[in-house]
Amino acid sequence: MASMKLSRDAFKGMAEEFVAGLHPATNHATLIALRGDLGASKTTFVQDAAHYFGAPERAQSPTFVIEKRYTPTSGPFSKIVHIDAYRLDDADELRHLGFEELLTVPTNLIFLEWPERVEELLPPWTQMLKFKFVDEEHRIIDGI
Repeated sequence: MASMKLSRDAFKGMAEEFVAGLHPATNHATLIALRGDLGASKTTFVQDAAHYFGAPERAQSPTFVIEKRYTPTSGPFSKIVHIDAYRLDDADELRHLGFEELLTVPTNLIFLEWPERVEELLPPWTQMLKFKFVDEEHRIIDGI
């Protein structure tokens, strides 16, 4: 797992390169957990990933609605699910939103921001990426 300091242009390329290598598992969804402070570009990473797979609309931060779903026009996934757990009080709230059912669909690609708030629901196959704000022009991503 590498740690990379990236400019905005390089960041977009890294996001696209990362998701290009993803393929559905045979018996569960693909879950990418995104850790990092506010402003570390977690949502930007999801926007770049959704764009790469041809999602017809620009991915928006689901902070206030908790979850957004997108239907990609290309690639191996039938749904891109973007969840922001920042406003959740505990894992039960995510459970009530059907998170465990989402995990059972192999063609779901799920991005989960603030995974530390719902850690007990994360399956062992969760891929963890860590984002760090360096300055206005650069971010560091660990786990790619």
